[in-house]
Amino acid sequence: MKTTMKKTAAFLLVILLVFQALPAFAEDSTVSRPQPPITSYREKLNIEAVTETLPISMTLQLKVTEGYNDLTWSSDDEEIATVDENGLVTPKAPGKVRITAAEGEYRDSITIRIVGEKKDETEETPADTETEGQTDESGDTATEARPEKMIIIINGSKLKETYDGKEHRTGYSATSNSDSFDPELLVLVNEGSLASGTACGVYQDTLSEGDFEYNGPEKAEFVITNGWLQIKPAQLTIRVDDKVMIAGGEEPELTATVTGLVPGDDPAQIVYTLRTETKNGTTRITADYEALQGFYRITAVEDGLMTVIEAQTLYNIVKIKGLYYRLAKTQIWTEKDPVRDTYGALSAADYTVEPYDFTGLEIEIGGKKYLYKCRENAEAITLGANWYEVKGGTVSIVKGKIGALDGSKKPRWIVPEEQRYNDPEADSIHRDYEITLYENNVPAEVQRAYNFLSVDGSPNYYKLPTTAITAKPLDTFRTGPVSEGEYILEPYDFTNTVLVIDGVEYRYNDGSLTEYDNYYTVSFEDVQKNDSFNRNATWFKSEESWLDGAYEEYGSLANKTTTFHANYAASTHKAEERRKSISLTSDYNGTAGYVGEKITLTAHLTGFDGLAEGTDYRLEWQYKDGSGSWTPIPGAAGMTYTFTLNQATTHYTWRVVAIDLE
Repeated sequence: MKTTMKKTAAFLLVILLVFQALPAFAEDSTVSRPQPPITSYREKLNIEAVTETLPISMTLQLKVTEGYNDLTWSSDDEEIATVDENGLVTPKAPGKVRITAAEGEYRDSITIRIVGEKKDETEETPADTETEGQTDESGDTATEARPEKMIIIINGSKLKETYDGKEHRTGYSATSNSDSFDPELLVLVNEGSLASGTACGVYQDTLSEGDFEYNGPEKAEFVITNGWLQIKPAQLTIRVDDKVMIAGGEEPELTATVTGLVPGDDPAQIVYTLRTETKNGTTRITADYEALQGFYRITAVEDGLMTVIEAQTLYNIVKIKGLYYRLAKTQIWTEKDPVRDTYGALSAADYTVEPYDFTGLEIEIGGKKYLYKCRENAEAITLGANWYEVKGGTVSIVKGKIGALDGSKKPRWIVPEEQRYNDPEADSIHRDYEITLYENNVPAEVQRAYNFLSVDGSPNYYKLPTTAITAKPLDTFRTGPVSEGEYILEPYDFTNTVLVIDGVEYRYNDGSLTEYDNYYTVSFEDVQKNDSFNRNATWFKSEESWLDGAYEEYGSLANKTTTFHANYAASTHKAEERRKSISLTSDYNGTAGYVGEKITLTAHLTGFDGLAEGTDYRLEWQYKDGSGSWTPIPGAAGMTYTFTLNQATTHYTWRVVAIDLE
């Protein structure tokens, strides 16, 4: 039976997306819209002010970028405000005035708005001023001086941050010309008017008078100067690794590490090319790159050093059961100078040896194959394969010939003719190993493992189908029985196992189930070997104690039956009530919005399974302008809605609602 929605006007609110059409930079460097990553952040002369709206009764100290110490200040209208040689602005009359700072070819300007009543140069002293209730010589009562209107000045913050993967947000400060102004009574009702951003760029506040409320008894006028946020690229360093190269051989893979990345950012996003260059006999490894990449600027490269050394042939010899066999040749090299470092011939200890890899080497002796004992072959050896171990690896410098005989006619190196190297007259540096062979002919022991499942900590158990448990075989060199830790258990597959508890079905959660499903998860506890099937009373109960829905009856096992018990524990999860919700996404993606662009919003419905659109509910897109009411959009009833960004829609807030049709 389908589920219907409430027959009320209630509907589901969704995430609101606000789009702003933002202006470009003005001549006076007013910061505006989000931009693509900025290619240069050269510090320039910049005037900074705690406010750009100044009451006539106050002064304002301007600040500039550090390093400008010989500035000339000027005002374009000294009837409105003057500025001294230190950048102190003194207001004279209401209006707008442009203040300029200059040093050589560098200059910057800022526009200050002066508010309030003009100063009266002939103003009487407080002792001569008449107030309400006083009478002059003619007997007339003086009128009360009209109080000055409260003006609240909102100054948005101006922030310069470096990209760190976190969101940064502007703030604001507030001052007033009234002594009764209480900042705690000022409330910002629209936090979304403050600028915020994570990516590199410049972001502008959109504060307006309607975004604030003052909860004091006075009626206040708001004067607002919007702030901005500038996020610069983070700085990176490429550190190139040192490398060693064998002369005449292949150049090793060049590698480097990028330092300075924000945690969680992928190093692969930084693109560079490593190359070598040789000058005056020294080979360095350096990097070529684009300086600006995404939200990062590469500011330094620490070169690596390529050491080129001469290598010699290393002859690898192996002794198996008294006979010598040859292995593939490898290389040996030294960075030491016999004259400078050792004052004579080098010893074997002065050389660096390229190791010999036995991992994939399968040898055949006497018609039997043997595997090298290593992690890669561990399972095969466990199941009975023949295997070998390698010892030795000692390096010697031989002043003679491989396969030659010494003066006493005794064998110096006994290498079978078919295994002899092709350069019998050369002196050699050789490394010899000794291999020991092991034959593993004991068949693997396979037994049944009885699987038990405890649910939610219950002392009662489900009996699951049996699986197999395999003992690692005894070899000819091991004595004593196989311990429990040397058995390999075939795990139980719960994928299609359904538990029925108190009439409720629970399915095994393989990761595909959600909080709206009844499911259980399983953890493995241990394997125990018992000489008596029911010996441990805390594990195994009588048949009456097994939970209903047991999957297999093991029959009547004799109490002295030796068994392996594999124990699992399950935790159940009951389905939560599915709730309906709607979320919105758009192709806006936080980039700059320009007038004339088309932006598409998409609705995502959750919990509407079983309900038919147009029968049980319908979708309706709505908008509102500022703090106004929501207005339905004619014909906008689909899963998506596209609108054009213009001077009207730039201030709209959008939503979609699902309306019950029952």
